[in-house]
Amino acid sequence: MLCALSVLATLPVTGVSAEPRWIKARLGSFEAISDDGRRSATQALSQFEQFSFALGTVMGQPDLRLDPPLRIIVFKNAQELRAQCPPALLTGRDRLMACTTAEGQLQPGLLRELTRTLIENNFSNMPAPIETALETFFSTVESTAVHVTWGSPPPPAERTREWALLHRVITQPDYAGKAKIYLHNLTAGMDKAAAVRNAFGEDGAKFEADVDRYYAAGVFTTSVAPNRPLNPDRDFSTTFLTTDEGQLMRADLLTPASASIYQSLLQAGKQTAEANEGLGVLAMRADPVMRGRALEKAQPYMEAARKAGTHNFVALTEYASLQDDPDRAIEILKEALGVDPKYAQAHWVFGEKLSDPARRMAEWKQAVNLAPRNYEWWDRYARLCLDQKQYAEAGRAWMAAAQAAPDASL
Repeated sequence: MLCALSVLATLPVTGVSAEPRWIKARLGSFEAISDDGRRSATQALSQFEQFSFALGTVMGQPDLRLDPPLRIIVFKNAQELRAQCPPALLTGRDRLMACTTAEGQLQPGLLRELTRTLIENNFSNMPAPIETALETFFSTVESTAVHVTWGSPPPPAERTREWALLHRVITQPDYAGKAKIYLHNLTAGMDKAAAVRNAFGEDGAKFEADVDRYYAAGVFTTSVAPNRPLNPDRDFSTTFLTTDEGQLMRADLLTPASASIYQSLLQAGKQTAEANEGLGVLAMRADPVMRGRALEKAQPYMEAARKAGTHNFVALTEYASLQDDPDRAIEILKEALGVDPKYAQAHWVFGEKLSDPARRMAEWKQAVNLAPRNYEWWDRYARLCLDQKQYAEAGRAWMAAAQAAPDASL
């Protein structure tokens, strides 16, 4: 009897399927990919969502958008993370990406870049020192799946007066609820004194003097930030991924290990368009100075991806930018814009490839309106308008360039 029970214990259990290893969880502007089950994916995703909600709340817009969503690769532990992914936002095969673990805090460098990216994608310009201070303030935020804490001081070298100003209006109870009005005023182009008067009902000079005293005192405490109630069973959209889909998404980080993963997928006849795209993008970015060499290495992969029906407008635009033949470049760019008509980079490169100044101006106008923070584009567009004797449009463009520039001089 004991022998029979021992044999039965070694047999597989039928009727109960184990949870697939690879999971994708999606919420808002983030999606998390994990090979360690649903909880790992949703736990990591919650950190990013809570961080975004805190930033959006203080900016007066709780639901911040990224399109396409930021893809987060979740590693099992910090050692695996350090070995396979840098602590920063990465430009992957087809979108921005980040890495984390299910437990532990997001790194300050990653939070700084995430703050900058969310602000750039959702708000107009504000004074450069304030924008930098926002990045610094949010680089020390601590978030979990449930709670967010902010106000922890950064290293002394990063504690600027503007950082202290934000610390005061965000964390101090007398100001906290009105900080979003102040920051909204700045993004709308209001000068600081008017922004203070409108948000806090205070005289600008008195407010600035109080900030000086707050900064000099050097007492910076933390406080609880707004958090979004999340129900792990209801709020997250989760799907199972096949092993090759999960491997593809990890390869899309474009690390030294990515090429071999893409090659393995191609040998297995899986994810052919995406794997070819990945190899093509690796080739294009490996040698950015030697454009001809990069094109030669990337071409067979990108042509195979096009033949397989690629929808990667980012890779197609990179590929078109390397083409010496304008007609061929325009053909590829039309494919990219057919996938995403609002991709600013594709419109800009399209304009560069056109010989007709009027058509170039039309493409560049779309590009700068889709990417209004790109002051270098505004400047070049303004010069083109001037050459074409479109003086009013040139003036408008130079004004936009000045507003978008990080300082007063271009």
